Amino acid sequence: MADDLGVSKSAVYGKLNRLEPSVSKALVESTAIDLATIIHQLGVEQPELLPGYRVKILALQWSGSHRASS
Repeated sequence: MADDLGVSKSAVYGKLNRLEPSVSKALVESTAIDLATIIHQLGVEQPELLPGYRVKILALQWSGSHRASS
């Protein structure tokens, strides 16, 4: 990623970390729509992960350094 963008991963994630939640949500939604369009145009069939249910996969990277205060 650093070679393609000319920036470090930490710089990209630092910028994303400062975005308002609504902006992050819109970015994820827009990317999902774009990718769904590409997948459809390629004619790729996606297998049902759990037949009869809509499955969403959420990948989180937790470093432990951003803990919510209690």
